[in-house]
Amino acid sequence: MYFGSIGAAATASTGVRSFYVGPISEDYFGNLMMEDFKEKNVGLDYIRRTSFISMVAVVSEDGKGGNKYAFYGRNQMNTTEHLQMEELPKSFSQQDRLFCFGSVATTLSPSGQTLKKFANTQKETGSIILYDPNTRPSVITDREAYRVALENWVRIASIVKASEEDILFTYPDEVLEDVAQKWLDLGALAVFITLGEKGCSVYTNKGSEHFSGISGGHAAITSTVGAGDNFNAGILVGLAKEQRCTNEALSKMELSDWIGLAEYANQLAFNHLQRVNQSADV
Repeated sequence: MYFGSIGAAATASTGVRSFYVGPISEDYFGNLMMEDFKEKNVGLDYIRRTSFISMVAVVSEDGKGGNKYAFYGRNQMNTTEHLQMEELPKSFSQQDRLFCFGSVATTLSPSGQTLKKFANTQKETGSIILYDPNTRPSVITDREAYRVALENWVRIASIVKASEEDILFTYPDEVLEDVAQKWLDLGALAVFITLGEKGCSVYTNKGSEHFSGISGGHAAITSTVGAGDNFNAGILVGLAKEQRCTNEALSKMELSDWIGLAEYANQLAFNHLQRVNQSADV
């Protein structure tokens, strides 16, 4: 994830590094991404340049506090939908690895099976897998098939993060708590459900708790693009800083540890939004 890689790099401390893993197009948009990665100190070791085009997401506000997405380059040979296994690394020089997988590419494109196979391989080596579905209703034509594909990802995830909007679309007849418990039953060790300025709810097999959002400053927030990716970055960087880099270590965490992690991630996401919105006002 583009924003997540940059957010993690900006927050990482000594001994913690952020890498982008996968192909980047040789086109104009790919070159812009590479420039950003170099400027923000994102590791380039596992990037492979390709002649496939970049798929571009255009975001607009929906008038209800959320965003609408349109994707250009879909169903063409792009780096998002047509990822090949040979474009992903077979090994890593880092021992303690935490991976973030997400976006509709995991569920709605040919790349989904490639990514899932790769994620399974990393899980078998003991790596932590965070999954964020990043649900985009505008491109989902079969809700039931999408839900099945999402739950197949939950089965291999250590941690699942989703927004309230993601769940309301995917499970329109269920309450958040029941969906979270379903995901825990499928194997996740923790589930984070973000609620915008209302904060976040954290669910584990040791209990659940909600914490309120950051008070003040929300009136200045008009764009929320990148908040979710930065929240994910905060989860993984927080775990790395605490040297909780194995599933065994996660299984020993108490509910209070998960809440502290969520608060850290929420602060990182809020800091990102402040920077983005301040830049937009200039």
